[in-house]
Amino acid sequence: MTLEKSNNTLLSRLLRAVPDAAASLERVPLTPGAWPLEGTDSNAHVYFPEEGLVSLWRPGPQGAATVLAVAGRHSCLLPGYWQPGPFQAHVLVPGHAHRFNWSLVQSDSQRYADWLLETAKASQQLIRQVAQMTYCVQHHGVAQRMASWLLICLNQNPQPSLQIQLAELKHWLCVSPEQFQSALVTLQAHAAIRLESPSSADLLPEHEAMASTLLHTSAPARLEQLACSCHLQVQGGDSAQAHDGP
Repeated sequence: MTLEKSNNTLLSRLLRAVPDAAASLERVPLTPGAWPLEGTDSNAHVYFPEEGLVSLWRPGPQGAATVLAVAGRHSCLLPGYWQPGPFQAHVLVPGHAHRFNWSLVQSDSQRYADWLLETAKASQQLIRQVAQMTYCVQHHGVAQRMASWLLICLNQNPQPSLQIQLAELKHWLCVSPEQFQSALVTLQAHAAIRLESPSSADLLPEHEAMASTLLHTSAPARLEQLACSCHLQVQGGDSAQAHDGP
């Protein structure tokens, strides 16, 4: 693999700092569902999402969940993210990642020192996402949250457009069906999103119809008109703090 082929900014920095690290990279799929995959020794590697998004979420009551961070092209997933704890990981948008054996870093930390500083900053950004999105859930309306969350996903997505199953979005927002539908109507009315479903969707049970419906967005400017400022706080640098905005 060459530097030019990497969508992930942290992997690009690793290859600039340690060019021969490319020989030790391994491509792995990001398949829909819980992460890590069963049987994967994830604590032995650092993962760099190239295509696709991985969400970090907190289980809620009755199986509900709230996404508190999204990792993609500006992130890496370090060993230790998978230890038992209050957060779990899920592949939100399928794709692939490259992984690098963490023992190589541990055995020569001086050589990887500059890159480790960059990964520390990226880890702080994920922590900042958790803090900001926790605040967002508590203080902002559903349409605002949906727009802000989609902007965070777009920023982490290597493509200018985002496609996500509607059922995934509903599950992660953890709101009532009425609130979810109202937010969708608001975003559609402002041409911020587009829904695509098969012609047979009207004949399917609600959960199956939602699973077969895709949400498309490639309109960050329209989303920004509806969003709170939480996506800006997440992306706004190391000094950003969780707070309200317009």
